[in-house]
Amino acid sequence: MDSNGNNPMDGDLHVDEFVLGGREQEKTGRSYDVKKKKAVTAIQKRMEK
Repeated sequence: MDSNGNNPMDGDLHVDEFVLGGREQEKTGRSYDVKKKKAVTAIQKRMEK
């Protein structure tokens, strides 16, 4: 999924990445040859007026 660019982020951002899919036998860390999926999320902090 890509951004359509209508709402670009700026200022104070918090970005996190994580892996979905749980543990798999004999695989440690962020193995990429498994069924796990990497996800990235971002939020923009702003002051309310």
